[in-house]
Amino acid sequence: MDNHATIEVITFNGCDTARTLINELEELQEKQEFELTVTLVPSAEDAEAMHLYGSPTVVVNGVEYQKIKGGNPGFY
Repeated sequence: MDNHATIEVITFNGCDTARTLINELEELQEKQEFELTVTLVPSAEDAEAMHLYGSPTVVVNGVEYQKIKGGNPGFY
């Protein structure tokens, strides 16, 4: 990744998958330069309002990585 790469992980408190991913990304930051941000969403209702499609939601350089176009928003 180049110097301007950004990765945002959007999740809820207690999501074990997100915690594992965040740990792995923090380790990767030791080898690759990128900005990592973590956003905690307080409720499934907020996730739905934000049109999020799962936890963790991963946004790379402003593009949501795994968004399912026909899926229902909200964390599952």
